[in-house]
Amino acid sequence: MNQTQIVDREMINVSKEEYEQLKNLTDRLIEDKKEMEEEFKEILSHVVEEVENREQLGELLSKKEFESFKAAGLSPEKINMTITKQEQTINDLKERLLKLENSKLGKLQRKIWAMRKK
Repeated sequence: MNQTQIVDREMINVSKEEYEQLKNLTDRLIEDKKEMEEEFKEILSHVVEEVENREQLGELLSKKEFESFKAAGLSPEKINMTITKQEQTINDLKERLLKLENSKLGKLQRKIWAMRKK
């Protein structure tokens, strides 16, 4: 037991300068670790957010699908733009159809079609 105490005393006996340097280095490492953890969490949250957004848009493709689109000269961005344009066109056509159905001419046309069916 006496030898253990001697070893402990030898380990503790460092100069004050070395102790301060080690303490500063340890503090700096702890701060760096905290900063790196925060940055990692931010990056990870952005990645998760992006994946969720792409899943919602149906943009996530399997690697095989991606390679086939790439070989065909299509990128996911182009496909997404095309889908967006098609959705806009569909919405525009729905609006026009609704306006036509609610107009006098549209109502008259529906009556004509109903009479033809009889």
